[in-house]
Amino acid sequence: MHASTQPDRAPPATQAVDPALLEALERARLQVERDWNLILPDAPSREEAIGQLGRLCGGVAEVAAGRQPEELPRGVLARRLVELIRRHLVQELQAAPTADALAFLAAVERVHQSVEPDWAGHFADRLSGPDGMELVVEVAHDLRSPLTSILFLAETLQRARSGPINQIQERQLGLIYSAAFGLSSMASDVIELARGGDRLVDLDPTPFSILDILESVRDIVQPIAEEKGLEVRLTWPPIDFRVGHPVALSRVLLNLTTNALKFTPRRGQIQIRLERTNSSVEISVSDSGGGIAPEFLPYVFDRFRQADAGIGRAHGGLGLGLAITRHLVELHGGRIFANSDGLGKGATFRVELPIRIVHAGAREPREHPHTPLAAAEIVVPELQGVRILAVDDDRDALALVREILEVTGATVTTADSGSDALEKLERAQPDVLLADLGMPQMTGFQLIDRIRHAEDAKIRATPAAALTAFARSEDRAKALRSGFQIHLAKPVDPGELMAAIAALANRTHPGD
Repeated sequence: MHASTQPDRAPPATQAVDPALLEALERARLQVERDWNLILPDAPSREEAIGQLGRLCGGVAEVAAGRQPEELPRGVLARRLVELIRRHLVQELQAAPTADALAFLAAVERVHQSVEPDWAGHFADRLSGPDGMELVVEVAHDLRSPLTSILFLAETLQRARSGPINQIQERQLGLIYSAAFGLSSMASDVIELARGGDRLVDLDPTPFSILDILESVRDIVQPIAEEKGLEVRLTWPPIDFRVGHPVALSRVLLNLTTNALKFTPRRGQIQIRLERTNSSVEISVSDSGGGIAPEFLPYVFDRFRQADAGIGRAHGGLGLGLAITRHLVELHGGRIFANSDGLGKGATFRVELPIRIVHAGAREPREHPHTPLAAAEIVVPELQGVRILAVDDDRDALALVREILEVTGATVTTADSGSDALEKLERAQPDVLLADLGMPQMTGFQLIDRIRHAEDAKIRATPAAALTAFARSEDRAKALRSGFQIHLAKPVDPGELMAAIAALANRTHPGD
């Protein structure tokens, strides 16, 4: 429900207000006016803050007298001003909390309610507008960037690269990694769905071991299962398969397994089964959880649908996970089915995919993988002596890039804007430039244009990689046309970033 533009629940008839209360309100106004620059440092101007303050105090007096005030200012500044008025009024009136004083404070609360920004209406307008999907993409990108830092640092700690850890810390890091990985995958899927979803499956099929994917997914969710006291069982045949799109299939299995974990109570069981049936592979994920009501079963794969929707629902989420899963399965050329005998009787999700058989030999034991298909350790190139200038207006992103690249022995100089990068360029003499594209004042495209037209021939020839959230094929083509040699999409894989920098550094140091 949207907040009204006028205070509601006002007294039904006008009434006299105790002059002492109005004097206390005036003292509170003067106190806020005197200290506005200390408590409202982000206010647009003194004139605007003081102007709104006077109108709001007048509104309080009008409401206290039982009258409707003229339209009051709304927004963050107005809300903050009312909160400050209330604070000083409470201090003024606390010595004599009479019934009239309490009614006067109630008038302040009604004004506070009326000036609350209509965030829900504003957000709905943005979503329904022509740029609504881009807003969703921006939010998802903003979520994904810090999650990338969490994933990399959790894995670094878990692999004891920063020093030994004990078993409790390893389990806690596993929980952190699993949760961040699930959120990062969801953000990636939301971005792709907002842009049509066709890129959720790679264009070119890739041979892979489906058994390794199953084990990778189990390893990712195992810390969460252990925390909830759940048992995750895997059943597979002795023959391995490949079906063409490993990353997308990993997301399917991860979505189904985390969904089962969410709805299965403690000491429950989750069964992941792989079987071959004629020319297809069948993967089923069963749980002993709350089950699905018969009337909801036909809608379980619909977007933004939740069986327990509402403020009191037991489980969070946007209702996108199963919709994304079905889309991925269909892009594989497969089908997905949901079955449940009803509430309290668990659920089974069954995926049928076309296969090509790969005769598997003896499979060597693997180390614990932390992401799908990441069975091997990251290959860290030797970049001792290589100078890198990293440019990004997101300081957290810069810190992550430094953390990743300094492992290689490289020297990393950071700049938080295009102008800052130009100032440091001549002094740092970088062998490789790594630049974000979407920066204020000077974009990455403008920065690379300045560099490619520099007077100094050495600066003009600096190899450069774009590291950006603009990850569509047209974004990549534009980056390469603008003068970047490599385009890397955020969130970047640490191994891919290291390899890209090593490749560009070889342009400068061909003999290294």
